[in-house]
Amino acid sequence: YIMHEFEEDFYGANLKTIMLGYLRPMANYNSLDELIDAIHQDIKNAREKLELKENQEYIKHDFFTVKFERSKI
Repeated sequence: YIMHEFEEDFYGANLKTIMLGYLRPMANYNSLDELIDAIHQDIKNAREKLELKENQEYIKHDFFTVKFERSKI
């Protein structure tokens, strides 16, 4: 799931990502609603982890702030 809200379509763009932690193990769900609820909880947990002091440096890091370029393919 991409949490960032993009101002424009990013189809064909190169996205930069980084893994900062582990949220939960893989799981099976009995319904689509259970899966959706789990995704919403994952987003909430990820946002909380991003607020941790050790993760704050990545918010404004040059790796993420340089404008993306569209793929030439």
